[in-house]
Amino acid sequence: MRNPSSFGHSRTPLVIILVLFGLLPPYSSNSSGAEKGQKQKIASLTKNSGLAAAYSYSAIDINNLTTWIRADGRGGGSRMGDGVYFPRWTSTVLYQDGYVWGGKAYLNAARTQPAPLGTIRVGGGTYSSTFGGSSAMTQNQGTAAGWVTGLGSTAVAVSPDDPSVRVYRVRRDYFTASDSALIEDAAVTSQSQNLSVSSPEYVSASMIKNLRDQYAIDWNQWPVAQGAPYIERNGVPGYQAPPPFSSTFTPESLITRKYDEPGIAADPRFPADQVMWTAYNDLDPTISKKFMGSNPLGLEAQATIWAYKRTDLLGNVIYRRLRLINKGGVDIGGGVRGSLYIDNMYVGQWADPDIGNGFDDLVGCDSTLSHFL
Repeated sequence: MRNPSSFGHSRTPLVIILVLFGLLPPYSSNSSGAEKGQKQKIASLTKNSGLAAAYSYSAIDINNLTTWIRADGRGGGSRMGDGVYFPRWTSTVLYQDGYVWGGKAYLNAARTQPAPLGTIRVGGGTYSSTFGGSSAMTQNQGTAAGWVTGLGSTAVAVSPDDPSVRVYRVRRDYFTASDSALIEDAAVTSQSQNLSVSSPEYVSASMIKNLRDQYAIDWNQWPVAQGAPYIERNGVPGYQAPPPFSSTFTPESLITRKYDEPGIAADPRFPADQVMWTAYNDLDPTISKKFMGSNPLGLEAQATIWAYKRTDLLGNVIYRRLRLINKGGVDIGGGVRGSLYIDNMYVGQWADPDIGNGFDDLVGCDSTLSHFL
């Protein structure tokens, strides 16, 4: 493996971090009204075991925005349909969104030996009918759920059916919040589970209990070892799990008593109130080829999404971070597995705005009303 500080054409690890603020992605793709009418709702990513099976999708819904992510990286849309609501329980502003990347693959650092199965390779997911096998404008995802273990010739993707592979979500007040404070969260979560109940008025006590239980599972199983972020407070290298919540140990105790914590914060005193994390990969050529016809680059993608429970401007913002790591584990010729040198790589987010519905997409912004935090 090569020097990780060599960004342009190193083998591994190549790391790219993309942070996006609010609803203003750097790359947008709008479809016509006719195309919107052809869009199909995407089949859910199925899992077959455990309480976490329903959480292949999960949602950020702590403030005035709601958005979903699926464990394989598909963004925006929930199991039940449209993707980003603002304000919550009113109307959508985005139908779906996601990431796309591309680069040139070589076998050597000098870039004189092109990868034998294709030099230019594109991955991620967006709307596509070219290689997806359908004339309808459906979202075609070229990645599979699961992180990658090993590097280079030993890199292997964890199976999407592994019970530990899912979207992890923490809400730091899940133990202390009242049932009434969790009603809307439980309703949104039910939509993530593809249940018919997806409105606050139908939320039951058992649904709120299940929500708390899942938050507790994700809090206690937060996958720091796989790359999920945590807040360092105690000065001891690495993550040390905090004590369990109780009547005498609250979310505020994490800060005042300086305990490490699952999640993310620019300042340890002001952690995000809700955080989602998932890892996915492009190692399976049968999946990556369905997207844009490209063989894999050998990437692991780690997506972190977070938000703050606020009534000021931060209450209208969702933050995202995408980390791409060149893990390898792909065919470098003759069936031999290894990693590739990736050069001239581009990464972007696409978004499909729907303000109201797919037939009246008049999207714009007033620069004079912009606010900078």
